[in-house]
Parts: sequence; C-alpha cells; structure tokens
Amino acid sequence: MTIRSKAAIVREVKSLGYKVGGLLSVGSDAKTAKGVKKGYMTGILYMMPTDQLCPMSIEAGCREACLVSAGRAAFTPGIGEARAERTRLFTENRPLFLEWLCAEIDSLKRKADKNGMIPVVRLNGTSDIDWSN
Repeated sequence: MTIRSKAAIVREVKSLGYKVGGLLSVGSDAKTAKGVKKGYMTGILYMMPTDQLCPMSIEAGCREACLVSAGRAAFTPGIGEARAERTRLFTENRPLFLEWLCAEIDSLKRKADKNGMIPVVRLNGTSDIDWSN
C-alpha cells in the first residue's frame, strides 16, 4: 500500500470540491487548554451531527441540547460550514476521509513528540460515530 503525504491528500480533497482546511482541531478551543498545561496535545474531530452520525440522539435525549452550535460556533459561521464540509466528505468519500484522518493523527503524534507532549485524539467532538469498526 502506498502511503501518500498529507499535502497530496489535501490536494485531492480540494480538487474534488471539498472546502475543508483540516479534520482535527488542535489547540483551537477551550476544551483542550487545560490538557496542554498537563502535557497533552489534543486533536478533536468536529462534524455536523446528523441522523447518520448521531443515530441515537433522539433516544439519548441529546439532540435538542446538542453542543454543535455552542461556544465560538455560535457566532462564527465558518465553523459550522467547516463541520458541514467534513461531514460531507465523511459521507461521500469515506476512504479519502479516513486516509486524511490517519495522516492528521500521524502529524499530531509527530508534533506532540517533538514538543515532549502526549498526543490525544477525540474523534467524536460533535458526533456519535461508532469508530470500533
């Protein structure tokens, strides 16, 4: 299997018309600030919750209280647009999405190692995907 660079993957994503700058948010929110102080570098995947990505949200009672539009997302339209594009890529081109996600996790690991930190990944920032498969 050929392993492509993150840059090559991003070029393909953009050539297909997806407007996604990246998949993992690293150090860009209040959730991870406390972890940085304790030596953790956290990458969080934020997407738009949908019936497909959050199939149990009605039963769990979290659909109405969903945090997808809380925090900076409440007043920064670009955040919701980026989440929607990540979700679109995940739904329409899962192999490409997963290839990019693996490249981003690898990049996070290298950056954390370089800075003497522990890499941490949270894949369900605003979704409820069963990643076990």
